[in-house]
Amino acid sequence: MRSLGLLALLALAAACGDRSVNASAVHTGAAADVPPPIARVDRLEPRRVWSGADPNFYAGAPSPDGRLVTEIDWGTGDLAVRDLETGEMRRVTDKGPWSKSGDFAEHSVFSPDGERIAYTWFNDQIRRYEVRTIRLDGSDMRILVSKAPELTYACVEDWSRDGSSILVTTFLADRSSQIATVSAADGSLRVLKTSDWRHPLVSAFSPDGRHVAYDYPKAQPQIGREIRVLTIGGRETVAATGPGTARLLGWLPDGSGILYHASTNQTRAIWALRVSDGGSAGQPQLVRPDVWQVQPLGFTKNSFVYGVSVEGRRIRVGPVDLVNGQPLAEATPVSDPTHARSHDPVWSRDGKLLAYLAQSGGTGQQLEITNGAGEVQRQIPMPVSFNPRKLVWTPDNAGILVFGSDPQGRHGIHRIDLRQATLTPVLVEGHVNDGMTFYALSPDGATLYYRKAVELAAVSKPHAIVARDLRTGSEKDVLRVGPGRGIVVSPDGKWLAYTDENMPEKKYNLMIAPVGGGTPRSVYQPFGRVMNNRWGLNWAPDGRSLVVYDEPANRPAGVWQVPIDGRPPRLVMDMRRISGGAADPAAGLSNDVRPIDLRLSPDGRRLAYEFGRDRGEIWMISGFPSSSR
Repeated sequence: MRSLGLLALLALAAACGDRSVNASAVHTGAAADVPPPIARVDRLEPRRVWSGADPNFYAGAPSPDGRLVTEIDWGTGDLAVRDLETGEMRRVTDKGPWSKSGDFAEHSVFSPDGERIAYTWFNDQIRRYEVRTIRLDGSDMRILVSKAPELTYACVEDWSRDGSSILVTTFLADRSSQIATVSAADGSLRVLKTSDWRHPLVSAFSPDGRHVAYDYPKAQPQIGREIRVLTIGGRETVAATGPGTARLLGWLPDGSGILYHASTNQTRAIWALRVSDGGSAGQPQLVRPDVWQVQPLGFTKNSFVYGVSVEGRRIRVGPVDLVNGQPLAEATPVSDPTHARSHDPVWSRDGKLLAYLAQSGGTGQQLEITNGAGEVQRQIPMPVSFNPRKLVWTPDNAGILVFGSDPQGRHGIHRIDLRQATLTPVLVEGHVNDGMTFYALSPDGATLYYRKAVELAAVSKPHAIVARDLRTGSEKDVLRVGPGRGIVVSPDGKWLAYTDENMPEKKYNLMIAPVGGGTPRSVYQPFGRVMNNRWGLNWAPDGRSLVVYDEPANRPAGVWQVPIDGRPPRLVMDMRRISGGAADPAAGLSNDVRPIDLRLSPDGRRLAYEFGRDRGEIWMISGFPSSSR
């Protein structure tokens, strides 16, 4: 599985150099009778075939002829394809705007003839993920897997060369995962392997359809991944393992072996390994040295296609004046410019420290703690492997809560002890899609408030805001709410602020309600989709107003202060002036200059937010041995 979730874009960068790489970095089970090496793989040169903004490498795949790659158009959530020659992106599905439908596409692959696309699709009406196929022109959509109650996620991985089967990684309600095939004809599911919480990042059919290669976590206490090969009949072997981690890139087009990326503390490189009858045969062959990060998109008939991140969003901090409604100075970046991306900023309760997540290499992330001016005080490699996000400081500043998966694969909210750098589960009952990503702590740290899906079939209020006593573990439903984003507790601990979606109109309201329950009331109706994104929700220090980002109709896009007593909202920061955005007040900002995860410091004098653009490149290594398709 290449990734999970909407906000899981993996960072990449590639560089070539003369530094030698030791082939013993990854061991294999090669036999004594060593076969000849794979021809020419050490002489292949990469070339750039596309460069642009907002790539979705984690979910894309190339067409067999290498002319197109699948994409996600996040303007609507539609499945799309990008022409690598012209750069043009066009939608394949046509679900309509977010205001009409909350559906969206995720992982996708082309059929071997290039005429259809198999893809993961989130069906908002039934709140489940489906496996679908569709013709390249948008016609003849077929639903293959849907409404399986035990299935919480299905990731489309590959399409067999003969066109009969689609390879998927599925996740079940008991947190187990499966490698399975789906019949392209009738949607019947065949499970090849069932695992505990561990799962592949990438898996692929061999060209002859007899084997599946995938990367898989090593047995504890070892750290990292190894490459395994599974025979469709059930036999499993370890093809490549050793110190560090190995990540599958795919099968070579002629079926002679696999391509993978190996990383250790000393180096990272792309290797080829001959595979015979499901096992390794010979020693790994170096393809490209010093490729420190790579996001595999897949193989064409004779080329490997991958993504590279060249620019990412960074954390900025700037002063703000809530009294006079004007920024005092332009915000400045505080995160390391070498990071592929920095996100999820959060101030400590005393306002002296700023924490955020930084992605600096491969798929891993680290927690960074600064003094708010860019001076890093602490760096902690994140033990949370699955899309860690949503940080919350504990009142004593000794810990930080984070949502994600721990090393045992338990989805939910965990506490990072900043003294010991250890991870402890706080709330792991449930699944990643049940709404627990939106949570907040009471000022005294005794109560955790979180959103939870309780009745998906409900027309208007399918979610609840739950109060959990962290001392006793007891819970109670405080409010029934519609789908929405965000939840924050007032500084005095008496009020909850949250967003609520009126269904089926899909209109968002900014609401407040007493923490013990009671009648909620609307204090603001934001424009369009603003509250359907991670654009920030904050209480002012005096608890009399909320600070949010919005793009109101015919008014400037920016940071707005919303009094809770009914007075009209007031513009605090015009982001067009900060970012050089559109001069027309009626125009919203483009994604590359729109602030995300706006966080107000406890004293109300500084704003931290994620800002900038994600830019990437697609590269192609051509000339691999191929066979007729």
